[in-house]
Amino acid sequence: PLSCDSSRDVRAVEESVPRTLPASQIGVGVRLGRNVRFEGPVCIRDGAVLKDDVTLGGECEIGEFVVLGPHVRLGPRCRVETFAAVHDDVVLGEGCHVLERAILHGPIRAGSGNHFHQFSMIGGHSAHLNAARSGHISIGNRCVFEIGAVVLAPRGRDEGAAGGSGGEGGGRRPGVTSIGDDVFVHMRAEVSHDCVL
Repeated sequence: PLSCDSSRDVRAVEESVPRTLPASQIGVGVRLGRNVRFEGPVCIRDGAVLKDDVTLGGECEIGEFVVLGPHVRLGPRCRVETFAAVHDDVVLGEGCHVLERAILHGPIRAGSGNHFHQFSMIGGHSAHLNAARSGHISIGNRCVFEIGAVVLAPRGRDEGAAGGSGGEGGGRRPGVTSIGDDVFVHMRAEVSHDCVL
């Protein structure tokens, strides 16, 4: 688990860290993109990368070599552990925990207290039979995604000229993969695209 021990040797990133947050700890080799904001003290470990348009709530902890962004917002007290990746339009509520090597690929909107265990893949996508990613994943509160759990990105639905027949002249209607509150996705289980749980 992560720990923001003040005795650990960390150095501030000169120009990117707001001077009004003296309690924040920024490790060696941390890279901050444009429009990175902290809404309170945070701890960011060595080698982490925060790309453009990332917002961290107060007391967030970011592990070594984590990649966040672009377009990521973490609520207060979120933890993202070593080598995890959270990117492409993800919003996590308060107290979410993303463990080692988990991947969250947006667009995702998740409530509070969710746990994404090691090697879970939320927002995975297969291009099998030319399937296209279209829509977002909605996750409630207090959900658990165990080791290796997969939630596939929505594909939406073709809407052809004749009211959804898939013919020419139609577009793609965005879909939603929707997971409610208190859902437990077991180890190596898969939630398919456009499902409702």
